Amino acid sequence: MKGIQNYKLGETGSWFLIGILMYVFLQTNFRYHFYYIEQSQMFLFSEAYFNQKVFAIGGFSAWLSEFFVQFFIVPCIGALVVSVWLVGIGIGVKYMLNKLGATNMLVALLPSLALLPMHYDFNYSMQGTVAYLIMMLALCLYVRITNVGIRLLTGMILLPIVYVLAGPIALLMAFIFCIYEWLQKSMKSYYVLIYLVETFIFGIIAVFNLWVTDFRMAFTPFMYYHPMLQPEFVSFYAWIVFPAVILLTYLFRHFRFHTCWVKSGWLGDAIIFLLFSFLLYVGMKTYSNENIRKLQKLDYLTRTSQWDLSIEECEKGMGNLIFQNHYHLALAHKGELSSRVLLANGAGIQSLFVPWNKSDNISTLLSDIYFSIGAVALAQHMAFESYVMAMGKANPRMLQRLVQTNLIYGEYAVAEKYISLLEKTYYYKEWATDHRRFLNNDLAVENDSLLGCLRKGLPTSNMLINRSDISKDLQLIVNECPENSIAVQYLSVTYLLNKDLDAFGELLEMDIYKERVLPVHLQEAVIVLHESEPHRWEKYRVSASVIKRFSEFREVVLANAGVNTSLGRLKREFGDTYWYYYMIK
Repeated sequence: MKGIQNYKLGETGSWFLIGILMYVFLQTNFRYHFYYIEQSQMFLFSEAYFNQKVFAIGGFSAWLSEFFVQFFIVPCIGALVVSVWLVGIGIGVKYMLNKLGATNMLVALLPSLALLPMHYDFNYSMQGTVAYLIMMLALCLYVRITNVGIRLLTGMILLPIVYVLAGPIALLMAFIFCIYEWLQKSMKSYYVLIYLVETFIFGIIAVFNLWVTDFRMAFTPFMYYHPMLQPEFVSFYAWIVFPAVILLTYLFRHFRFHTCWVKSGWLGDAIIFLLFSFLLYVGMKTYSNENIRKLQKLDYLTRTSQWDLSIEECEKGMGNLIFQNHYHLALAHKGELSSRVLLANGAGIQSLFVPWNKSDNISTLLSDIYFSIGAVALAQHMAFESYVMAMGKANPRMLQRLVQTNLIYGEYAVAEKYISLLEKTYYYKEWATDHRRFLNNDLAVENDSLLGCLRKGLPTSNMLINRSDISKDLQLIVNECPENSIAVQYLSVTYLLNKDLDAFGELLEMDIYKERVLPVHLQEAVIVLHESEPHRWEKYRVSASVIKRFSEFREVVLANAGVNTSLGRLKREFGDTYWYYYMIK
């Protein structure tokens, strides 16, 4: 008896260490992923929200997963919750395998490892993992029953319950019931087919009564993925691996394979942890995208206004237009956009405003940019698009943006409606209650450093928003609120990237540039604008170093006119200048 107690204590310690290893792995590599997916849904502490979620096929698992995901915005919580879920699934598999006479812990971990890659995908709903855990609880209850007749009746009762609570995972559970009974040879084989027949009938009824949208949602893991996207085959791995594990266990037992190296001694534990660590590493390299993880980090840094860290992260590699948009937004908030704007990449205006593709992540980024420059109408439009395109059909972060934009417009009734929703959340409640002070209070809005400035920049007449030529909107904003430094920076750089130097010259005549030393790129643009009038360079305080470098640039161009090889030298020596961009790009 003492030996058995010691073994159980050792097994508990092993599961604990596996949980720690998984937590460290997830927290180290995916901390920003958990922050990111928190904003893809919005859990409300309300009876109406509970009823809306729970009284639907798979609704309870969705409600329960969203309850936990709302806490992912808190550091370390996301990795902790997912680790507990996956270890819990592994313990459940191990318990079931014990009933089949197996003690191989590594094999018991395989379903959890097969499920883990889905957690790298921000389009995956955590509902899928919660549903899997609910299935495991039902299976553990099922295999505890020794009486065959009672077990058959219990299985028939559990299947519709699990289908209602957790969705199509019940079909996998029906297959596990069948395999378990076939291997146990405890009843006639055709008896167990009733599990599959019952599940299929229930799923068909659900589709024809519109409880689920189609047969994919009724019988596959598609229910646990973004409803507007097609998941990859990896979403089926956990559904395939679990039955395979049971069959593998049967082979171990039937052919008397030796597995004592796994179940006893420090060597077995060491092998388990090494293999587990290796599988974690291989899974991340195979199914995780480094660029996506970086974008999720940039999203968090932008969300929390950590501009220095955002710039530092972007300078490690610009990657694509989304990186460049984050980089330029961070520079603008630091007041450095006009002097450090990317010219050599040749992306032009898209490096400031990435083309909208109707996705929630691009909509969120554009909403952040438009709000920062004071294009309130565009910021509101993008926030709404991001809100409705989110996987959970709600985005609390963008709902905050909708509160702000409606306060700016004086649409207090709409703002109050959104505030009331946010007050039913965990993380955003305090922020929402604080913003009640702006309702029906124009003076409070106008005196606020953020809302007041953006309200001041609103156009005085109705106009259509124009994403294709943002410079016109920016010009109106700057005319109304020249103290909006971010809008001024974006407007000047927009003119430069569009090579609209006439409009740039008009901008220079505004009071905002008087008695100020222009950033380097603007000084370079002044030389291009007034190349034949050097006496005007002094008016705009073009520095001697910029003038000297222009002379060198001009000398190289004139000396190598018509020689293609000169382009390489120009790029090497002057690729970071506006002159090179204006002439070559």
